[in-house]
Amino acid sequence: WQGMNRAAFFAARPASIASYWFAPAHERAPGGESFNDLFDRTVAGIQRINAEHAGKDIVCVSHGGPIKAAIAHALGLEAGAGFAFTIDNCSVTRLDYLASDGHTGWRVPMINQQPWIASHAHDAMHQPSGPEVTSKLG
Repeated sequence: WQGMNRAAFFAARPASIASYWFAPAHERAPGGESFNDLFDRTVAGIQRINAEHAGKDIVCVSHGGPIKAAIAHALGLEAGAGFAFTIDNCSVTRLDYLASDGHTGWRVPMINQQPWIASHAHDAMHQPSGPEVTSKLG
C-alpha cells in the first residue's frame, strides 16, 4: 500500500465492525506480507528465542503488529484476533512464558502499559505479578 493516496485507499475499504486493521489478516499488501504471515514469523521467532534463552528474562523492542501477534499467540487466539488490541508507541506489554515440570503456558500481566502516565495512584499496576511478589505485612 506504499505510495497509495490515503483517502482513496480508505474509500476503497469500507469500515466494518471488525475493521481493526487495514485489511483482513489473510490479505497481503502488494509486495508485502499478510498479518497471518507476520503472525507466523513472530511465533517462530518467539519459539526460537524462548528455546535459546530458556529460563531467562527476554526484553524485545518491536513495532505494534508483532506485539499484537505475540499477544494473540500467548492467548491461544487466531492471528486476526490480535487486531483487537491497541498498542501505543513506547508502551510496555509483558508476556511471561512459564515452563516447569513438563508444563508450559503463558501469563499476560500487562498489555499497552504506558509508564509515562504512571503516578503513585497507579503503583499497583507496576508491581511484579507472579510468585516473585512478597508480602510486606508487619
